[in-house]
Amino acid sequence: MSVNSPLPLTETRAREYYRTLMTPANRRRTDITHLSACKEIAEELGRRAFLDRERTAWELVQIIEWRIQRRACYRPISPADVLVLSILYEMENRSIPEIEVPAGRSPETFCQELRDHVMRFSATESRLMKVIASGELELEDWRYLAYQWISSTIDFTRAIAVASLPLPRPQARLLIENLYDEAGRGDWSRSHYVQLRNLLTLLEIDIEDEAQMLAWTVPEVLALVNTQNRLLWQPGPEGALGALYLVEQLIPTEMTEIRRHLATLDFSPEDLSYLDEHMAVDIRHSEEWLGIIADLIREHEAQRLVFNAAVQQGRAQRAAWDAAYEGWRKWKEGGEVVHLPFERYEEEVEDDR
Repeated sequence: MSVNSPLPLTETRAREYYRTLMTPANRRRTDITHLSACKEIAEELGRRAFLDRERTAWELVQIIEWRIQRRACYRPISPADVLVLSILYEMENRSIPEIEVPAGRSPETFCQELRDHVMRFSATESRLMKVIASGELELEDWRYLAYQWISSTIDFTRAIAVASLPLPRPQARLLIENLYDEAGRGDWSRSHYVQLRNLLTLLEIDIEDEAQMLAWTVPEVLALVNTQNRLLWQPGPEGALGALYLVEQLIPTEMTEIRRHLATLDFSPEDLSYLDEHMAVDIRHSEEWLGIIADLIREHEAQRLVFNAAVQQGRAQRAAWDAAYEGWRKWKEGGEVVHLPFERYEEEVEDDR
């Protein structure tokens, strides 16, 4: 195995790296040799992806990060998985310039500035939203766009649960109540998962068909999920608070626009209940997240971490919207579907099982 090569990452080498990192835990060697190999591979891929900006390596890293987190339900405990994610996340962290946050801000002033800055990342004026607002989208267009939103939606409850873990009990209680809303407040038929599943069924999408979702999702959309997971990986609560507050703050205005134009397909109010629910409850949720930040994030260093986390999540979110627009445009013009090449790497791992 050759690492730190100045040559571009070849497909053969990429397959070898993926096979080593993604071998199922019950088939791995647990000795130091395997961990050493994982460390070297992660360091090389991180350098190529985040320092050298090599697209092939970046795409492979997105696949690896997403797969490791998802198969472990966002709480990886395997030593190799923890090592790989820690290396990749740290190398990406080092590649991102930080925004200076003025010192001496009261919690109230900081929260107001955070709220104002977060709204700059709203997609309501994006190119994709303008296409949506044109009123010219047909069912197949909405199906394409829905695929772009699934990966950041289906596991959001797990992100909330993980974010609650380092919080004191009074603040964690608010996130548990948020999860209760997600679960339909005792009525599973009103849970957000069921509402989303019903809406996707009308768009002829099977919410359980992961392979189909990945075949349509543009790379930057999964990178958005990976950004959120990286910020949740921080040992303290700051990364999660910044990232998830941004999501909750932007959802109501963005979903209002989407619902208004999706309604032109003659869906019933019940069909659109998933959107209606989020347009209502996420206004309250965003205020609760901001209240948690006001309660806990009082020191300058903590404010810096929260602010930068929100900015990183916001930039990733706008990049995902822009990439979804470009992906939709290419698909409409020539039938090309831009997505991460999961199948290129995973067939060999499947054969090994």
